[in-house]
Amino acid sequence: MYTMAAKIGKGKILKMKDNNMTFSEKLKSARAETGLSQVKASAALGVPRRTYENWEAGSRVPAEYVQESVLKKIEEIRGDDKK
Repeated sequence: MYTMAAKIGKGKILKMKDNNMTFSEKLKSARAETGLSQVKASAALGVPRRTYENWEAGSRVPAEYVQESVLKKIEEIRGDDKK
């Protein structure tokens, strides 16, 4: 689902195959579609608020398996909101 775009000292930046978005961009977009604040999104994901903020800012990037899990959970939240 993801491809490595670049390897950087502070972490990895992954680009989406379909639309070339970074994890940070994809996360921001998905959260905006749910209407959740960063605080509520971080609580739903079970991560500290500051960690979530860093992910969205792109200053920290989690491991690829965490990225996949986080994006899947946001998709589930989006799906629940549509019901």
